[in-house]
Amino acid sequence: MNSRSDVWSVGVTTYIMVAGELPYQTEEDGRTPRYETLNTHNIRSIFPTQKSFELLRSMIQLDPSLRVSASEAIRELEDILASY
Repeated sequence: MNSRSDVWSVGVTTYIMVAGELPYQTEEDGRTPRYETLNTHNIRSIFPTQKSFELLRSMIQLDPSLRVSASEAIRELEDILASY
């Protein structure tokens, strides 16, 4: 494990806090996650900028090699906050 798993955890927690639901669709019984299907329609309108939406999306990439690193996420967040 590396920091990218921590980034995923923070991203999923943030998604749940913002959207009020899990970031991935579940099977019909509601208990089996289907991680290949990301719910983005609910959160796109909540985030103030496209850049903040893209940061969250990059944090919860299932493939760790595609996921943003902790230092990259911090830099992106600093850029987003600096624009306010």
